[in-house]
Amino acid sequence: MRHLVLAALLSSSALGAPQLLDNQFELPRGFHIYKAAEPELTGGSYDITFDGEGRLLVGDGNAVRRLQEKDGDAVYDGFEIIATGLGPRGPQGLLVWGDRLYAVGGDGIQLFEGYRSGGALQHKGRIGNKFQTGGDHDAHTIFRGPDGYLYFMAGNGAGISKRTHITETSSPALIEREASVFRISPDGDHWECVASGGRNPPNLGMNYLGELFSFDSDMEWHVGLPWYRPVRLNHWVVGGDQGWQEVGAYPPYYIDCLPGILDVGRGSPTWGTFYEHIQFPAKYRNAYLVCDYRWKRESNDQYNTTGRLVAFFLKRKGASWGAHMETLARP
Repeated sequence: MRHLVLAALLSSSALGAPQLLDNQFELPRGFHIYKAAEPELTGGSYDITFDGEGRLLVGDGNAVRRLQEKDGDAVYDGFEIIATGLGPRGPQGLLVWGDRLYAVGGDGIQLFEGYRSGGALQHKGRIGNKFQTGGDHDAHTIFRGPDGYLYFMAGNGAGISKRTHITETSSPALIEREASVFRISPDGDHWECVASGGRNPPNLGMNYLGELFSFDSDMEWHVGLPWYRPVRLNHWVVGGDQGWQEVGAYPPYYIDCLPGILDVGRGSPTWGTFYEHIQFPAKYRNAYLVCDYRWKRESNDQYNTTGRLVAFFLKRKGASWGAHMETLARP
């Protein structure tokens, strides 16, 4: 939902006071949508996350805002800035963990402390080596895994090369290559590369079995060429390589190249997460929900279509997974 007003999707069982916008969207039966925050509150919505108390944090391009809802109508009406210095277009990754805030912006992953105090946060500096941040192909999603480590997606323009960030000899992937997934200790001292070789997936999700997935981008300049690879859902097998290189994707029959789970076609994936709540109907539990703003100009078949929120339903298939996709919401 980058660059857009913040909208909330809910099922009929949770219908509340806000003014509904159902007639402006295509939605599954029983779902509703309303505007939760205006652009002047969100500042751009480059990234959103909730803290442990259910409060909504938004990255506005340079800072982190914590939105406020004061009158009980489920629509945000204020904000406070809790962290700054994260420009020029970041942060694109936010995580609150106890008293800490991790923000992907500035020159890498920034650590702030004092979140629980309610006052100003203290910037403790960057963890690990530098990353490029803010761009569409730079540093992206960060979240906490059930093993107590951080998981982080770095896009193919984030400044990853060979062993720039890896610190551990036990790293499953020996080198960082193109888009890569990192596993990081909470103090930022120990870095492993879980897997590498993606095109540029801004999203990264972990399912209930602790396995990693992303909705990966295509290369618009390659449309119509033999090595064009469509937007696809990837399973990030530990130590695996997704087979992307800047001049083209490896053929799927290469033995050292992992196949995708599902080819989708054209698109521009952004933020995503696994749905682990009970508000939506049961079929959506453990589905991977991803935003796709579907806007590309640099291609030989220029298109500018409406964005969408899609749901991937995964099912075990041999050593990996199969999936099918449904559109959950679109204007």
